[in-house]
Amino acid sequence: MKRLISILIKAALSLVILGWFIRTFNITAAVFDLSQFQWQWSWVPLVCGVIQVTVQAVRWRVLYGGGAVPRLQEFIRFTLIGYFFGTLLPWSLGGDAVKAVAFGKRHNGMLNSSMAVLFGRIFGITALLFLFWGSYVVVDYPVAKPVLLVMALLTLAATGGLILVFKSSGVIVKLVPKTSRIHRVLNYLQTVPTSRWIQGALLSVVNQLAMFLLIYSSLKLVGAAVTMPMIFLYAPLTTLLLFLPVSFSGLGIREASLTYFLAPFQGVTSELVVQASMVNYVVLLLLALTGGALFLLLGSAAKNGSLVRCRFSGSDQ
Repeated sequence: MKRLISILIKAALSLVILGWFIRTFNITAAVFDLSQFQWQWSWVPLVCGVIQVTVQAVRWRVLYGGGAVPRLQEFIRFTLIGYFFGTLLPWSLGGDAVKAVAFGKRHNGMLNSSMAVLFGRIFGITALLFLFWGSYVVVDYPVAKPVLLVMALLTLAATGGLILVFKSSGVIVKLVPKTSRIHRVLNYLQTVPTSRWIQGALLSVVNQLAMFLLIYSSLKLVGAAVTMPMIFLYAPLTTLLLFLPVSFSGLGIREASLTYFLAPFQGVTSELVVQASMVNYVVLLLLALTGGALFLLLGSAAKNGSLVRCRFSGSDQ
């Protein structure tokens, strides 16, 4: 009952935020006016979405830990299933939880699956922060001082936390009982080679770059006069705001924040941002529906007793 109430509250907040955001412009024009569309960009958002799914699956596999590692196809399948539940559930991280648990149960690797997903998210957030600072140093666009302060604190927390975890895990693992959950988690950190952590970090950067290109191409598709430096600087801020659990899947927050950051520039209106968001939602919906179909097929196979066990590759890479 509490969960249902929480979902209803977040859905209501999403509608309030979106309603406040669209109160001043012509909804009909925003939804149906396609006169400024640059159709040569129409294929790019979907390709970026597919790249993101693939990169996320590869990163999940790279960080999976020691022992036998399932084939990449399995990680891609469950990544899409995560998109399905991430779209249905009121918080995008809910999809991560579902895919991590479902994959862990299917392959008897709950710890490896959950920790790989968790550190994939942490690396993704850290990559966003560093891409923001790199863009802020290079480009000459305005960012409010309070925003810079929050980003600085988040960067210090993320980098400091990662350094502390990796530097101290080898010592702490010797001090805690081997049967404890903390010991299993710390042992996971020891079983993943340094090269894999580096690969996971680099893949996180690639994933964020694909997301930036998705946002950029969606805005170019609807005719917005944006540049890639704008997206590099402001997309991380918008993306980080989506982690706030105050709306349903970020609905309203994405549109309002992106308009706020891009409003000072000519050629970017709130109507165009809404149209670009609709393009993003279409891409997300296509990926989510694919994941939903895979989930139904997986459940049907399991129910009929014909679920084929996944083959494991010879290498753990």
